[in-house]
Amino acid sequence: VDWSVDDGLPSVIPATLSLAMSGYGITHSDVGGYNGAVAYVTGSVILDGAVLSSNNYGSWTIETVGSEKVDGKYGSVFVGGGTEVVDENTGSKGDAPHNGGLIQKVYGSVVVDGITSASDNKLVSNFGSGIKEVGISQNDDGSWGGVKILNGAHVETYCDSITNVKGGVVIDGVGTLVQSEYGRIWTINTIGSEKDGAGNYGGVTVSGGAKVQDKCEYGTVFNGGAISKVYGGVVVTGSGTEVSSVQGIGIKDVGISQNDDGSWGGVRILNGAHVKTYQDSITNVKGDVVVDGGTEGAAVTDYANSKTKVTSETGMAISDVTGRLDVVRGAAI
Repeated sequence: VDWSVDDGLPSVIPATLSLAMSGYGITHSDVGGYNGAVAYVTGSVILDGAVLSSNNYGSWTIETVGSEKVDGKYGSVFVGGGTEVVDENTGSKGDAPHNGGLIQKVYGSVVVDGITSASDNKLVSNFGSGIKEVGISQNDDGSWGGVKILNGAHVETYCDSITNVKGGVVIDGVGTLVQSEYGRIWTINTIGSEKDGAGNYGGVTVSGGAKVQDKCEYGTVFNGGAISKVYGGVVVTGSGTEVSSVQGIGIKDVGISQNDDGSWGGVRILNGAHVKTYQDSITNVKGDVVVDGGTEGAAVTDYANSKTKVTSETGMAISDVTGRLDVVRGAAI
């Protein structure tokens, strides 16, 4: 126990005040940071300028939030305003990771908004996962909770960064980063597993210069990657936007289930975005794959100088597509 921002009272008091303002007046957090900091909150959790940390093997820094509906919607987790959420547990890199991490079991959504500065807003898990099990129950309007990482926020994890989300995932903004390090897993995995009220499965959108990175360097035998098991579609769009894998696969298993209108989720790489991998870049897609040098539907685009690319060092750029494959307007594979 000390007075540091990471483990001492300066991390507990802002968290307690934030929870009290969201209607959860009685909280407990181990000042030493050895257990989860916030757990079993029936409403929403709003963190503004707080520092939350835990380092107990297998624990989650924030766990089980939003189990009661308000105005037909389940409670969510909002992280903004220079907040840091840290899972400090460490192990020997390369060992099997522990089954803990940052945020788990949220009935509503998780929103991490960097606002203006990535350095002031980040989620870091040294040896575990990032955000897991979101959108546990369906809202009255038919929607399911999802995950948004916005405006320069960072989610940096050893294991999977975002996994088991029933709604959709949006990664948006210059400087926004979602990154994992351990092999055998995927940075973003199992997304959009339930249909919304309109009969559509959730997907993944990476846009506005954001990056999704699988930075595992332990060899191709681990065979993980950046994005996998998306029930809806995947869109990667915008100059500087990037999905990459140092030793693994880029985007795999998209359009797992059919929407009510008969369509299947596909993959769209648009407007200067880049998918670059060591193994296959885009594989096993039931819907259409479009690699477009401009924005779809745009009247004028500098196609000759387009930077939209899908590149692989050793594997296939695009493979196993059930729907159509269109590479147009100066895009390159």
